[in-house]
Amino acid sequence: MLELGATVTAVLLLLAFCTIIDAADADTLPEVAGYKLYEAETISSVDGSAQPIVVGHPQTVSSGAHDAEPLPLLVGVHSWSVNRLSSARQQAKVAADHCWLAVFPDFRGPNLTSNPHATEAGASLLAQRDIIDAVEYMKSHFPVDSSRIYIMGGSGGGHMSLMMACKYPDVWAAVSAWCPITCMRQWWEQQNSYSPHIEAVCGGKPGDSAQVDFEYLRRSPRSFIANCATIPVAIHHGQMDPTIFCPQTWQTFSLLADIPDHYVIFASDSTGHFADYVRGAAWLEGQIKSDRPPDRLTLATDEAKWFFWCFLAPAREMTLATAKVSVDRSHDQPKLTISARNASQVRIDLDALGVKLTETQLGAGATVEDAVLTLLPPTPGADIGLSTPVAPVR
Repeated sequence: MLELGATVTAVLLLLAFCTIIDAADADTLPEVAGYKLYEAETISSVDGSAQPIVVGHPQTVSSGAHDAEPLPLLVGVHSWSVNRLSSARQQAKVAADHCWLAVFPDFRGPNLTSNPHATEAGASLLAQRDIIDAVEYMKSHFPVDSSRIYIMGGSGGGHMSLMMACKYPDVWAAVSAWCPITCMRQWWEQQNSYSPHIEAVCGGKPGDSAQVDFEYLRRSPRSFIANCATIPVAIHHGQMDPTIFCPQTWQTFSLLADIPDHYVIFASDSTGHFADYVRGAAWLEGQIKSDRPPDRLTLATDEAKWFFWCFLAPAREMTLATAKVSVDRSHDQPKLTISARNASQVRIDLDALGVKLTETQLGAGATVEDAVLTLLPPTPGADIGLSTPVAPVR
C-alpha cells in the first residue's frame, strides 16, 4: 500500500498533466510557438447564420495550399460553460506539438441560462451541423488528411465529442471523450448547480412535456451509442468525478455489450473531473480511418441522414428510428439483411457497400435506382425488413 505522502505526490503529478474542465479563462487566444491561431466564420448549412470558429495551423502551412502534404485535423470542442476560445487555449498546443491542423467551433456557445440561444446549444441538431460545417471549412482552406480527422473534448466537450461520434461516425478517424455527459436526464437528476442550465438547453424540466422529454433523449449520446461501435472511440471518466457521476458513463458504455467486435474503449481511474488532452492526442495519433466501410451497422437516429452507406429516416417527429443492417460475406453467397423500426425509409448505397443485387424481385416497397436500394414500410407504421442475396462488385 502507498504511503499518504506518496499518494499525494502521485496525484499532484497527475494533475500537472491534466486540464480542469470548465475553468474560467480570459477571452483571448493563446500564443503557441510556430503555430498560427485566428478567428474566422462559417455559414451554417442549416439556418444560414454566421458561426464563429478558431482556426489553427502550423506557420509553415498556408491557407489554400491544397497541393501541400495533407495534415491531420483536430476538432477541439469546448466544455459546457465556455466557448471556442477556451478549447483553443486548452488544445491548440497539443495540435501544434503534433503538427496538426486544428479548428475550434463555437457550436452556439456556452450551455448556460445566460445564453439567449441556449436551446440551439447543448448538442442540438444546429450545433452538430456547426461542427461538420467547421470540418468542411478546413477542408476547403487547407490540405486536410481525410483519413485522420479527430475530435476531442472534456465534460461538455466530452458530451459533444461523443455525440458527434454517434451522429457522424463516418467523418472521424477516432474520437477522444473525457468525463462526458452521456444521459442528460440522469445528469439533471443529480440536481447540482448545472440543473438550471440543463433545463435552459432542453427547454424545461423532465416531464414538462413530450417535446421536452424528447429533447433530453435526443441530446444524450446514450440514445445513439451503438452508432459509433464501428470507429475507435476512447471514453475516459474519473471515478471520483463530483460533477458528472462516472456510473452514468459506464451504464452508457455497457449498452455496447451486445455488439460484437465494437471499437469503443472505456477507461477509468481514481481522478475526478479532468481531461488529459496530451494523452488523448497521443492515442488519436495512432488511429487512421479505414478505407473500407463497415459491413455491419446498428443505428438510431432522430433525423433523416446517411450513416456510411445506409440512410435512415424516422417515421414521425419526436421518434427515434432504429435499424440493424449488415452484409454477411462469410459464405460463397453474401447476404444483405435489413431490419428497421419506426422508420419511414431505409436506403442502401450498394456501390459504397461494394455489392450488387442478384434478385430482381424484392417485394412491395422496395426499389432500386442508380445503385441505391430504397425500402419503405409495407403499411404505415410497420417495420421494414429484407434479407436478400448479393454479389460483390468486382
